[in-house]
Amino acid sequence: LVGKILTKRLYNFEVMVCTLKAAWHLSREVSFKPLGSNLFRLDFLSSKDKSKVLNNGLWNFANKLLVVSEVDATLQPSQMPLNYGLFWVRFCDLPLNCRTVTVVTVIASRVGEVVGVEEDGLEWGKFVRARVNLDVRKPLKHRVKALDEKQNFIWITVKYERLPHFSYVW
Repeated sequence: LVGKILTKRLYNFEVMVCTLKAAWHLSREVSFKPLGSNLFRLDFLSSKDKSKVLNNGLWNFANKLLVVSEVDATLQPSQMPLNYGLFWVRFCDLPLNCRTVTVVTVIASRVGEVVGVEEDGLEWGKFVRARVNLDVRKPLKHRVKALDEKQNFIWITVKYERLPHFSYVW
């Protein structure tokens, strides 16, 4: 994998390595190799650990977003598009007739690429959650339009879980 901390500020690489290793609770060792400005390579001894880091993010260090991606061997490390992060997104106060996986997927697709919808709480919770892959270069949406069953537009409030600090321009 290749990773990047989305910040312009300096940080201690060794502290980041120790912090992420502790947060990830991996079964085997991972090595970090610096590649340049906030960019580094991650080498895992376990494919299960690699999958865990790649798919179970939202990762951050010092409240700065960490973006990880598979290595594209055709690109130089500095050219790899590390622009997407997996976020849990809450859609608040949805009408009861909008609380199906299909409808929530359509609503969540207005925020980013939908990876999945949490089915617990679909019927009676205060919100519904979806796992969404967001382009971190774009501003976050705080509400989205949807149609109710009478074909009237309604606004759905969007909230992001564990949102670290990041800027839209690197």
